[in-house]
Amino acid sequence: MIPRFLEDTIKESIKNFPTTILMGARQVGKSTLISKIAKELSFTYVSLDDLLIRKEANEDPIFFLSKYKLPLVIDEVQKAPILFDEIARIINDARLNNNQSNGLFILTGSESTSLKDRAIESLAGRANIIEMYPLSNKEICLDKKEPLSFNVNDYVNKKYDVKIKDIFEKIVRGGYPELFKNKELSSVDFYRSYLNTYIEKDIKPLIKESNQTKFISFLQYIASLTGQTLDKTSLSRNIGIEIKTVDAWLDLLLRTNIIFLLQPYVDSSLVKRIVKTPKIYFVDTGLASYLARLNNVENLLNNRFSGAFFETYFINEIIRGFKSLNKDVEFYYYRDSHQNEIDLVVLENGILHLIEFKMNAMVDYGACKSFNQLSSSFYKLGTSYVICCSNEVYKIHDNVYALPCLTL
Repeated sequence: MIPRFLEDTIKESIKNFPTTILMGARQVGKSTLISKIAKELSFTYVSLDDLLIRKEANEDPIFFLSKYKLPLVIDEVQKAPILFDEIARIINDARLNNNQSNGLFILTGSESTSLKDRAIESLAGRANIIEMYPLSNKEICLDKKEPLSFNVNDYVNKKYDVKIKDIFEKIVRGGYPELFKNKELSSVDFYRSYLNTYIEKDIKPLIKESNQTKFISFLQYIASLTGQTLDKTSLSRNIGIEIKTVDAWLDLLLRTNIIFLLQPYVDSSLVKRIVKTPKIYFVDTGLASYLARLNNVENLLNNRFSGAFFETYFINEIIRGFKSLNKDVEFYYYRDSHQNEIDLVVLENGILHLIEFKMNAMVDYGACKSFNQLSSSFYKLGTSYVICCSNEVYKIHDNVYALPCLTL
């Protein structure tokens, strides 16, 4: 098993909250990691993937939970949402009786929106929600788990052997653990199987059979739009579905952690000029490459979408780095009505850090001139980067540096 940076964050949550909820797409390694933690911390483990166990949980949640010794892991809990109210009652009883209420439950699931909604409704103040993603590059390389540093001195005077083809091999392979557990497994074979399982188990129960072929076309089209501004009208027109169906299917992809939306940065001094539409990103570039039929490294590298996939890959790396350590950081993008754009705006401790992604080995001031648009922001501007294919760090402008992508 590849060590996961999230493990310490989960263990810390167990100490401080009655319930820890771990969410993420199928096959990102939730069950593997939680099984390991359960053994170490002497949790009872039960999975609702078992049909008979699931049936029992839904029919009689009180009896079901009484059968298992606490503390308890319930894997795939979204398959029996009726359990949440009884879990809340058990926690309340522990608190009223002055018993230890922290670390009673670990719940895992692959539908983020429904789990979040149910946790807010039934377990407010009793649960900590943690998101799990596919493997990061640092996890794969067994590197240190520190996230992107905005202290540029952490990176200066070092050389990085950046090879663009190697980077795109990582992009096409993606980060699902099975691809690194079994290195002989081709990414095409893995993602073909993954897609079939996803459609069969996550999608077919929720959409009409007559719409399933269109949903696959929708999914493929969305993959080609990773890193782009979301245009629902265009999606509706190109796939031949109504706007309300676009909304419903986007919600499905969000709920099952296939995509995420990056919201625009809005500041009181800039509101009138901001484009307020989110950008859409795939959580895993390997799956996006497969769906977009760009799973060959050379084909993707020479395709007009190469820059968007490069951006998607490294935005995911940055976000995973911070979230694996439960850092309180917010992420946005910026675009105004004059087409000034900043790929990633990171708000950390009241300071804005601005990031652009470029596939070039050398970049100049032109790559970061849009950074000036936020000079009058409510927040102070900190160190900012153009993340590129350079082999070393160098200064571009005041407090703006070219940063080799291999630092991520």
